[in-house]
Amino acid sequence: MVRVDEIRSRLRQAVGRAFLIAAASAFVPGLAHAHFILIAPDSWMSQDSFGLPEKLGPCGDEGGGTPTAAVTAFRSGQAISVTINEVIAHPGHYRVALAVNDRSELPPEPTVTPKAGDPCGSAAIQNPPTFPILADNVLPHTGPFPGPQTFTVTLPTDVTCTKCTLQVLEFMSNHSAPCFYHHCADISIQPVGDCNLDGTFNLFDVLATIDLVLGTRTPSAEQRIACDANCDGHIDLFDVLRDIDALLGRIETPLTCPAQTTTTTTVTTTTQPVPVSFRGDVQPIFAARCALPGCHSGPFPTQGLNLSDGSAYAALVNSPSTERLDLKLIAPGSTAASYLWWKVGQAPPGQSILGSPMPLTGGPLSLAQMATIRGWITEGALNN
Repeated sequence: MVRVDEIRSRLRQAVGRAFLIAAASAFVPGLAHAHFILIAPDSWMSQDSFGLPEKLGPCGDEGGGTPTAAVTAFRSGQAISVTINEVIAHPGHYRVALAVNDRSELPPEPTVTPKAGDPCGSAAIQNPPTFPILADNVLPHTGPFPGPQTFTVTLPTDVTCTKCTLQVLEFMSNHSAPCFYHHCADISIQPVGDCNLDGTFNLFDVLATIDLVLGTRTPSAEQRIACDANCDGHIDLFDVLRDIDALLGRIETPLTCPAQTTTTTTVTTTTQPVPVSFRGDVQPIFAARCALPGCHSGPFPTQGLNLSDGSAYAALVNSPSTERLDLKLIAPGSTAASYLWWKVGQAPPGQSILGSPMPLTGGPLSLAQMATIRGWITEGALNN
């Protein structure tokens, strides 16, 4: 028969073991909640108050969050701000990398060297960092931060993308394996001056910037970055002038900005843009450069196209081109579908004109004249 004191002894041992197991469970780092929240740029995935999901690489892919669909716009070569909040402290540091086309381009987690009693003793650091790693050993620390921390990372000058992945990786020492947590942000990187976002810099970008300055178009988030050619946080006449200088070869291209953090770009426009007048603005251009003797005037105009005053509007608007039968000479609202614009301005990427650009003599139209014709077309090619 078991004695009472033996029963008490066994109970004490059982309670003691249970207490030790519970205490150990509370302090095992691998069982703790997630450790940091990505505040900026906006995360690709929603995060809870502890930063979950973030345990499975490359971007916190264990599930549990909701995609945010956020894409933060930056420009090539920009020094951007990254803000994190380490909600449960661990000694360690951060690394930032960029995948341009696919997340499979993100580098693997660094090699970890265990130390006595610490399976996450130290991690390999790339110094200096080599693309796709943009920064390493950022915010090295051994104790908790007093609050959210912000650091800057410079994006490459020769990379553009509409949706690439910025990965922020946390390495933690004094921690059970695995030793890393992961967050990502979807970002776009646009070259400075590529205002129409087609991946190249040409006359169309100058004209797109003019449209924004005149208030005929509202800029997208990407355009607020790309169209700010002088990188001063505003889209205005000075950006148009810098674009023109670059187009004429007066300054080096591609355009670049001084290193700077993210800015809020404003667009300087007229409150009520004055519409382009066909009779007052466009017809004088035709009269001076096109409706000349032996050209687009008289009883037998070239290509049957009479651009004289009183004849030009009816001959152009919604009239088929004799060179490109699939196009109208002027398609109201669309320069891409207006063959006259192709001839006096520039054909869209991948397209070409037949014959020679116009005007045939005297050189091309000035940029101001091109902007006038383009504006008239995009405003609906009114007979005003």
